[in-house]
Amino acid sequence: MLAPVVLAAHAETSWPETLVLDSTRYMTRNVRTGTSGLAFNVLGAYGYPAKGCPRVWALAAYHQATQVEWADFLRKLDTTTPPRVAISDGGR
Repeated sequence: MLAPVVLAAHAETSWPETLVLDSTRYMTRNVRTGTSGLAFNVLGAYGYPAKGCPRVWALAAYHQATQVEWADFLRKLDTTTPPRVAISDGGR
């Protein structure tokens, strides 16, 4: 919850030359009922700039990982110079 405030000064503001996109789900388990449920999804972008070392470019937690959430996640960075290559695993 506090990550955006703490990391704002270090956040990237434009896209790298090459971008790798992926997400992962985090599940919770209710020990009393034995049921599992989705806690949240983390959407991530790993960037390969033309100069410099590759690194985590952006991370954000969302309840779902649908097209709507991905669009919101990707809009957070400047799109005037989009990445030349974007790679994903073809997930939702």
